[in-house]
Amino acid sequence: MVFRVSTNGAITDLVSFAGGNGAYPIAALILGSNGVFYGTTSGLGFNEPVGNGTVFRVTTNGVLTTFWAFNGTDGTAPSGPLLQGNDGALYGTTQYGGALGSGTVFKLFLGPINPIPLNIQMAANSRVLTWTNPVFHLQAAPALIGPFTNLPDAYSPYTNSFANRAMFFRLQSASD
Repeated sequence: MVFRVSTNGAITDLVSFAGGNGAYPIAALILGSNGVFYGTTSGLGFNEPVGNGTVFRVTTNGVLTTFWAFNGTDGTAPSGPLLQGNDGALYGTTQYGGALGSGTVFKLFLGPINPIPLNIQMAANSRVLTWTNPVFHLQAAPALIGPFTNLPDAYSPYTNSFANRAMFFRLQSASD
């Protein structure tokens, strides 16, 4: 289960694991440099009922993508936390599997991480946000950790008044 806890303590379930998308998430999630959370499950996955665990990503809105299922030769039962290297890749370990059956150290390359430039300029009693790629949606949150929500009529340039004391913005691709 992946869940979100609000600042007032309310718990919202985001994702349940049902075998095909993995089972038994043991390690904590990490926040990737692209604003998406990554984690592992130590069992099942695409190869169920034998599955050896998965690596997944989950957005703050609960969209789960299982993008790697271990097959035994590349490892079995990841249980430690992932790390993201300066190269953008995810690194981790498995308890079992690999050439000698005693576990592996793995690297999953996520592809190039191209930052999406979000330009913010101050103007009088407002801030003006601009970006060049219309595929991305502007999202806002009252806190750095969210929850982020889409701003439905936000097109570049977008002007936001200082009515809110603190506001955090990010761009999110339509596919996330």
